[in-house]
Amino acid sequence: FEKQGVEGHRIAFIPYSPSKEAHLECYQALDIGLDPFPFGGHITTLESLWMGVPIITLAGKNAFQRVAGSILHELGFDDFIANDLDDYVNIAVSLAQDLPRLQELRRTLREQLKHSSLCDYQGYMQNIETLYRDIWNSWCQSNSDKLFKPQKDLETCQNRALIQNSLSTFKETTDIETLKYFAHLYEQK
Repeated sequence: FEKQGVEGHRIAFIPYSPSKEAHLECYQALDIGLDPFPFGGHITTLESLWMGVPIITLAGKNAFQRVAGSILHELGFDDFIANDLDDYVNIAVSLAQDLPRLQELRRTLREQLKHSSLCDYQGYMQNIETLYRDIWNSWCQSNSDKLFKPQKDLETCQNRALIQNSLSTFKETTDIETLKYFAHLYEQK
């Protein structure tokens, strides 16, 4: 970092935090989170935003590289999503120089996150249940010839159960009339 002009005293390595509270408290020392790449943050992105620390991210090429960008987009912070490395640096420098905005973000980010669709588990469940229902209905419409026919299938199941019971009884008996009866049942099925 020093070769790039970053003084050593400006970088802090924080040791392991023994509790969740102590871990989250560390965010109080941060003004801006720089999402690493090519492997970006997931939970750390949400933690940072929860603690009022904005995140700058570089849009990646695959799903796990785009998590922070998806979170920021959902919160309406597309301006924190960089398209390339120069953009990443420019966004970070611009935000670092905008102290009123940083103060506003520190004060409001948690509430924005809380009231976003990211924390709306009930809405999420309703949406996913609707999606599952739509998928099922679509499958049923395109596979109606393969669907369960209650009366016919019930009779088939009952007949199979009767035959299974019959075979169990068959093994236990040597009565000729019973054997003939079971053979007759079997031929009908």
